[in-house]
Parts: sequence; structure tokens; C-alpha cells
Amino acid sequence: MTVGVLTKVVNTVENAVSTVPWRMDIPSFAVGLIISCLIILQETTAKRDLQLYCGACQALVDEIQYAIGEVDPLETLEMGFRIDPQGRQKVKKIPYAGSEVHLMELLDDVCSKMKDYAESTDPETKLKKYVRFNARKEGDPVELTNVSINRDISKSLEVACRNIVEEYEEEIVQTFTAKEPNIKTLICNDVAEVCSGPAEVNSEKTEL
Repeated sequence: MTVGVLTKVVNTVENAVSTVPWRMDIPSFAVGLIISCLIILQETTAKRDLQLYCGACQALVDEIQYAIGEVDPLETLEMGFRIDPQGRQKVKKIPYAGSEVHLMELLDDVCSKMKDYAESTDPETKLKKYVRFNARKEGDPVELTNVSINRDISKSLEVACRNIVEEYEEEIVQTFTAKEPNIKTLICNDVAEVCSGPAEVNSEKTEL
């Protein structure tokens, strides 16, 4: 269950409890409250196309990884001061690429990149994946086989991406800054829980 869904349920419970008449039969009220919460959960789950969300999450990770790789590795960021053994203050510098500051900046804009993605359906298995059809720069590989370029699909991917960022921004930043291996699986399968299979199932097999 996602953080957003849990928050919605908790708010419903709090609102309901705060307005319940003191003379009302508690068991009956509890049953009604449980039913209401189940309806909310069902509606929220139904609104999410997990295949779409999985594709959006994996595209999000691809875009962040690409953007990090484009930064000059010598570029640094000043992060306060430290005291050396002689008691002198020295500015502490860290690599800018992949830093928390850099990641927060990337997350502000990454979902706009979904406009460059389209839906690709395997003619045999009918499995869908979401691939970049618009190259970032000349010479970059793109996948155009069995691709449906549709503005509505791109918009749906953007909405899904924004929802994922809104709910899991902190966890995404922590996972990237920890420089964990298999980052796409960690974020999309374990954190956001929108993917269940190998990372390459719903995303491009070609390195972006």
C-alpha cells in the first residue's frame, strides 16, 4: 500500500471519528468506517495502471541516471565547513553530480521528459513497455519498433511520474545518494512497488 493511499485512509478515519455522535453505536460505526476505507482503497488501486506506473518509474530512473552522467565529474558543491587538526576552517566540497541538491533539481523537472516516451507493444506477448522515441541528442539510440506515439500516453506517463515523485521523493533521493546497485529495481520494485518483474521488462533494453 502506498504512502498516498495510507494518508487518504488515515484522514478519512480521523475525520469520521471527530464527527461521530457520542451516542452512536460504536460497533455499527466501526463497520461503516471499515467499509468506507475499503472503498477508498479499491478506488485508488483501480485508478492506477501498474504497467503504466512501472514504465513511468523506470523511465524516471533512466532520465536521472542519464542526467547525472552528463555532469562534469570535477564540478563540486560547497557543503559548509569543517575544522582541520590545526583548528582552521576549511570549506567542505563534494561532487555535484548525484548529490542531494542535484537530485532535488532533477526531480523538479524529470517528469516533463515523459513527453519523449511512447508505448511499444510486443506483437507476440502483447506486453507493453514505454520507450524513448525522441533522442536526447544526435546519435543516441531510440526504439521505434511497434511503437505508438500518442500524446495521451505521454501525458499519462507524466502524471504517473509526478505521482511517484510526490509520494517517494525522499526515498528516491536516498537510494541514489547511497549509490546502490540495481537502483531501478530498488526504486520501482521495492520502494514504489509499481513493478514486479525484472527491470528491463517494461523499459528500454538499450542503454540510454
